[in-house]
Amino acid sequence: MGGGSVNLQVTLLNRSSALEPKHGPMDKSRRLIFVLLLTLFTLGVDQASKVWATAQLANQPPHTYLGVLTLTYSRNYGGWGSLGANWSPWARSAFFLVLPSLFLLGLAVHTAANSKVNRWELAGAAMLVAGGAGNLIDRARFGFVQDFLYLGYGPIGTNIFNVADMAILAGIGLLLAGPYLKGKPQE
Repeated sequence: MGGGSVNLQVTLLNRSSALEPKHGPMDKSRRLIFVLLLTLFTLGVDQASKVWATAQLANQPPHTYLGVLTLTYSRNYGGWGSLGANWSPWARSAFFLVLPSLFLLGLAVHTAANSKVNRWELAGAAMLVAGGAGNLIDRARFGFVQDFLYLGYGPIGTNIFNVADMAILAGIGLLLAGPYLKGKPQE
């Protein structure tokens, strides 16, 4: 009976090691590839959704689904909730192009260089950068951000938003929750 106990322990040890990542923490090149792929994927989905929204929703009446999701095309010349839409073009450029570009660049460099950032935080930074870049592309190309999603029921609802805005909020959530989620710092 003692020999069977030893075999059981060895088997359990072998199975638990199979659940651990084979490669351990991500090395710098794997971190960079992960961040680039997630950023490019998120940015691609955002840009594709805006092309679709412009083609299908611009100059059309709103379409409501299940009483809570409304698809309606909107040009947002300001920030969230059209904050700053009436500012001078110089002020809007400084506040909505230059400052966010500097912030996103700083976040990307900090995240890439910091080996204490875990996978959740890497994903959060990638999504925040992708969402910010998606809206920056709109501002640089058109002078406004293309929004087309609205969630609401009765008097309660969101502002009109887009996929980039969802990526920004998800990224912020992952950055805030990342330190509390499982996942050791990456090296």
